[in-house]
Amino acid sequence: RRRTTSFVELGGDLEDACRFLLLGAMRMGKVVAKLVHRSLKGFGSDMRLLTAVVAMHHDTSAMRDAIFEYEDKYGKAMIAAVKGDTSGNLEKALISLCHLE
Repeated sequence: RRRTTSFVELGGDLEDACRFLLLGAMRMGKVVAKLVHRSLKGFGSDMRLLTAVVAMHHDTSAMRDAIFEYEDKYGKAMIAAVKGDTSGNLEKALISLCHLE
């Protein structure tokens, strides 16, 4: 008998890693858009995640795709979302890396 495990049973970082691997099967632009949104949602942003995602994908077609995917999925421009949750030098660096301005 083959045993299957659902994400609900995993939890925590292992669940996140599995979800990321499965999302990687989709277009990378969707993955980047989803991770940027996840880093910005809720009270208090996850700047480590946002910075890591932008740094890893700043010069790829995934970032260009993510800009369009983000707006389509979340109804807000990625630049507005990043600017709304960041400020100062971090904001300038992230916007510059994303080629958003």
